[in-house]
Amino acid sequence: MFIKPFKIKSNILVTGSEKKRLRQRVLAEFCRSESDTVLAELFGNRTKVCTVKIVTYHEESVTVYTSDKRPIFFELNGKLLPTVYTLWACPDLVPAFTTHPTVLPKLANGADLMIPGVVKQGTNLASWGRHQRDDVVAVNLTSNRAAVAVGLLAHSSSDLYMCGGHGVCVRVMHVFGDKLWGMEPSVCQQVPILGTVVSVPKDSDFPPLVSESTKKVEEPVKELSQALNNANLNSEPTDSDSDSAEQPDEDEEKTEPVEEDKPPSADELIRGALLNALKLHGKKITLPLLTSTFYPQYVQPEIPEGVEMKKSSYKKVGTFFKQMAEEGLLEIREEKKGIEKVTSLNLEHPAVLSFYPYKASAKSATESDQQQQQQQPADLPPIRYF
Repeated sequence: MFIKPFKIKSNILVTGSEKKRLRQRVLAEFCRSESDTVLAELFGNRTKVCTVKIVTYHEESVTVYTSDKRPIFFELNGKLLPTVYTLWACPDLVPAFTTHPTVLPKLANGADLMIPGVVKQGTNLASWGRHQRDDVVAVNLTSNRAAVAVGLLAHSSSDLYMCGGHGVCVRVMHVFGDKLWGMEPSVCQQVPILGTVVSVPKDSDFPPLVSESTKKVEEPVKELSQALNNANLNSEPTDSDSDSAEQPDEDEEKTEPVEEDKPPSADELIRGALLNALKLHGKKITLPLLTSTFYPQYVQPEIPEGVEMKKSSYKKVGTFFKQMAEEGLLEIREEKKGIEKVTSLNLEHPAVLSFYPYKASAKSATESDQQQQQQQPADLPPIRYF
């Protein structure tokens, strides 16, 4: 909103009563107590609070409240939002969403914070919090808890959980480095260091490459190698030794069964079809999706011919999806009795990451028939007339 320059229409110093009403409004909208010392300093008796009317580049009217020439709040469509200066002084004023440091340049160019760029502590519904749409939120980085942007939540917490990892999370209204941040160059401030959100792993967090158990195993191996070197391997074996040596070989031939490769079961083939679908189409699937639509559209085309759900231990599609949900490959939710939806896919599951996808490359029957028809005249002997 403030990436491009804006026009200042008026700059008026507020009276003491207006300052008090503004302070009471801030305390009410952000659920703060009267004993909050940080907000008391922003609206102190000796501070000069001004109301600045501006018009943005896109012809939007915005009211900015400054404290000693530093912008502290701005009002847009009747909603009061804090600036990054206020959040640096009071970090817990609004809830924050964390992203990677590489996302900050994109936010500074006017982009919104997308759902894939959010770093959460968990994958369940509680990791998105309990927020409503258009709630005021802050954006910070994994390397620094200080806010770098302020915006409005694009969806509620439940909708963000159901989006399937796609879409806008925060509509950014103000970001560090924009024209509102640099409204008064004499009071501009850099981002303070308030500690990391995601801890960086240390060397002590990783186990040693060689454990003590492997060192203990090396000792008997060395003793066995020395004993073999000292043995007289050049001595010729006697008849009794050769007979005794031949007998174990015959017994081994009798006792060792011949292992045959067993074909995969129907359960393994159907599960492999799901893994193949997740590997090839997981990022393109739009969720939530009915299980009755998900199975024939994505899983069934990957199942080899002749394999049916009735021949497996699952018997039914609903039972199959419940088993896959227990393994953590996906999550399902029952809308009504007998109606279930796939709400999320776990593409980071070890079974998905270790699965090697396959694609059907067989030629169609029509192409093979055409090739056979083209080859038949060449194989026939020449016809002679008498």
